Amino acid sequence: YLAGLDHGRAGERLFRLDRVEGTLTTTGPAAAFARPGGMQSAPPPPWRMGEEPEQLAVLLVDADQAVWARHELGDDAVREERPDGSVVFEVAVTNGAAFRSFVIGYLEHAEILGPPELRGDLVAHLAGMAGRRA
Repeated sequence: YLAGLDHGRAGERLFRLDRVEGTLTTTGPAAAFARPGGMQSAPPPPWRMGEEPEQLAVLLVDADQAVWARHELGDDAVREERPDGSVVFEVAVTNGAAFRSFVIGYLEHAEILGPPELRGDLVAHLAGMAGRRA
């Protein structure tokens, strides 16, 4: 991804480099402009880099990994802090496969509670990896 200021839309945009057609060229000397204030420096997380209809995933992360998940997802995603230390997050997802990969990274410490489509996708993926049908 390339972050840049789109003068036509008067705002910051992220451009996927694999979608750029033609040759990229640079003009002018290095550091010829000042970066506008307030621009984001990092692309969104992978589960937001898709064109699928947005789904709100509900993710339960157990106490052993809750601090790390909070770091990755942010405080705004916290929906419930349970007495056992586990945390329920609500995550906007537009790339289901990327979210599935994120959840798999937590191994047995995370569970997709909803929506059923995201949970079912994870179950089917894991069953396929295990060599059986869900």
